[in-house]
Amino acid sequence: MLSVMGLVALVIGFSLGVGPIPWIIMSEILPPNIKGLAGSTATFFNWFTASVITMTANLLLNWSTSGLFLSLFFACMLLQL
Repeated sequence: MLSVMGLVALVIGFSLGVGPIPWIIMSEILPPNIKGLAGSTATFFNWFTASVITMTANLLLNWSTSGLFLSLFFACMLLQL
């Protein structure tokens, strides 16, 4: 139960904190003539990295006893790109 509450807190904190920043910055710095294409590309890359993290988290959890730490570290490193 503690891990579920921690995950919910993480999602809420990310959504209220740094989660929407890429979309705010993207709408401000892109010129209007490429805003649609560049916004679509950035959103695709964001969802693609999220799906890679989701698909590999189970693999990392089964790989070692400290898999939870490794999967969280892996997710943080991918999201910082």
